Amino acid sequence: MRVAVGGLVRDRLPQLEVYLRHLRALDAGGHELEFVFLLDNCAPEVARAVADSFPQARLLVIHDGGQPYDRERGWRPFARMAWLRNLLRGHVLQKGYDAFLSVDTDVVVVPELLTCLLETGRPWVAAIVDNSRGRRAAFNMMFHRDAFPGHYERRPLDFEKGGPAEMVGAACLYRREALARVEYLDDGRGEDVGFARSAAEAGIGGWYVPLELDHLMTQVQLDAHLEGCSLCGRRAEPIDGRRASVAR
Repeated sequence: MRVAVGGLVRDRLPQLEVYLRHLRALDAGGHELEFVFLLDNCAPEVARAVADSFPQARLLVIHDGGQPYDRERGWRPFARMAWLRNLLRGHVLQKGYDAFLSVDTDVVVVPELLTCLLETGRPWVAAIVDNSRGRRAAFNMMFHRDAFPGHYERRPLDFEKGGPAEMVGAACLYRREALARVEYLDDGRGEDVGFARSAAEAGIGGWYVPLELDHLMTQVQLDAHLEGCSLCGRRAEPIDGRRASVAR
């Protein structure tokens, strides 16, 4: 299977270095991987970090002179996020990939992620990511509110088995058949919610696996990861293109 791996890159350089280092350790599981990144108005040092880490990657670069995005964590308006993610989606479809593993650049990949997601056979499936800054109060899955069609709510997750969910995001595998029928939409609640609405209309349901990934939303979380991770600890070698490799 030919799989695109990557995501949307914003100016989160400290987290990005961790992200890139862990992507390089991703187990290809016998599949053909090609790395694809969309850089949205990124600083030169951010673009350089991506290019040095993955010299053979496809880099889609946008410099459109838009407003400076200086809010915390590289915030973008929902409409722009939907547009950017649809650009990536279109590129994946155009180049004929069988699947796309899309991971946000502040989420830490583990080597078995791709294999774990692919073996479910699901068209749209994600790992578990905590979105509550380490409090474990809100995760990246949402479910339909039965009494309010078109609205979503959070529910307790099954950390042993995984299961279905109407909305998943942050660290997702999309098979080609899902990307061809579903698009990101801006409905005022986030582009992932818009994607979920589009997926529901296409009859495609989300799924999550019982694999939880670190989410480096704060400096405290980043520091804790750097101290505890053998791959990118405080004395880990810096990202260097001469040591980078791309599984093909």
